[in-house]
Amino acid sequence: MKIEAVSINGQIHSSSEAKIKAVDRGFMFGHGAFETFRVSDGSIFLFKEHFTRLKKNLEALGIVWDYDPNEYQAWLKKLSDKIPADKDGRLRFCVTSGDGVSPNAIIYLSLIDKFVPVEKEAQILKTLTRHKPEYFDAVGFRIKTLEYSYLYIARQELRDGADGILLNPDGYVAEGLTSNIFWVKNGRIYTPPLGLGILAGTVRTWLLEKLIVEEKLIKQEELLQADEIFLTAGASYLTAISIIGGHGKPGISGEVYGKIYRLIQDSHRENSLQLS
Repeated sequence: MKIEAVSINGQIHSSSEAKIKAVDRGFMFGHGAFETFRVSDGSIFLFKEHFTRLKKNLEALGIVWDYDPNEYQAWLKKLSDKIPADKDGRLRFCVTSGDGVSPNAIIYLSLIDKFVPVEKEAQILKTLTRHKPEYFDAVGFRIKTLEYSYLYIARQELRDGADGILLNPDGYVAEGLTSNIFWVKNGRIYTPPLGLGILAGTVRTWLLEKLIVEEKLIKQEELLQADEIFLTAGASYLTAISIIGGHGKPGISGEVYGKIYRLIQDSHRENSLQLS
């Protein structure tokens, strides 16, 4: 995905000119956390939820970032002004521990298509499993850290255009590579429990507040028999699955998918930070 611009501690640079010190601990040790969200029509859906999670993750990592909301929102506004009217923006907001004293805030802007119904194939991964991170019992949740090497390894197994589904070591359905997974059976909506060590996604959390969703442990055989399957993530919002393991699914034609798609559209402005 092409990076259009980069903001480093509030200063905007082109992707070719953006520079940061090689001794930044984010690059040396992966010591940092990030959030990825979408800018649509000058607003960021679930902005408060994203930054509440970022602060929680930074605290767990021992990174003290004394941020001023007015200041970093102004940074986001400057970047969002570079988004054409016919596009949405994808912002990746990273905070590294810098030199160990002064953290760095780096925001990457990419352009993406407007939010429309999207469907794709899903593929259950065989070479990778979703383990609980080593720190999970200490902090009680998965941190959205800068370490994403598994993503590039998984892509070697995936067919073009497919999204990967991770199982845990016991064979239970865990999550997508960069998303949470939901499925529907007989009109009821399900999702795996956070106790598997999966990420507490912002859209996932919001849907659990808005709808009746049951957390459930299932194995891939049961997932393949689901009536509908969809993925949620902070930047893509909602993706329908049209085929998995040779089993066709309704994709964007699914009744529950359509209901949630409309719910996001209807709720977007009232649950967003307005940048313009």
